[in-house]
Amino acid sequence: MKLRTHCPAAGCHAPLRGALSDGARLVCPACGADALRDAVPDWCVEGRVQSCPCCGGTELYVRKDFPQRAGLAIVIAAGLAALILFKWNVLWAMSVLAGVVVIDALLYLFVPLVTVCYRCRTEFRDVVRNPDHHPFDLATAEKYPRSDHVG
Repeated sequence: MKLRTHCPAAGCHAPLRGALSDGARLVCPACGADALRDAVPDWCVEGRVQSCPCCGGTELYVRKDFPQRAGLAIVIAAGLAALILFKWNVLWAMSVLAGVVVIDALLYLFVPLVTVCYRCRTEFRDVVRNPDHHPFDLATAEKYPRSDHVG
């Protein structure tokens, strides 16, 4: 399992990444704080994340592990290309849009999922999908105000 988070120590908030195995700790290289200090013993059962070991949060969601900015850039570039091509050749413009649909479908099929904590935005990769965790829900996310140092 791979984990990406920020140091929980007040005033530090350094980005942390690490691969975790049973009983492993994630220590901040900047201040020495233990990022997993709030971990309950059964936070991960059989490779499924049950709760966040960094903040103790139990509300997590799953999303595709693809950079949102890259996806937005692809959509904008395809939209602009299609708008320009519509002036000269409708078939080419439609081909660009169809190509983006194919790319999107391939990404959807082959990009793995990542589990994310609503409270602290810790990301868990290479974990077994927990059926209790659903896609992002704005109503749930609004319960946890976003800090400037997280994400």
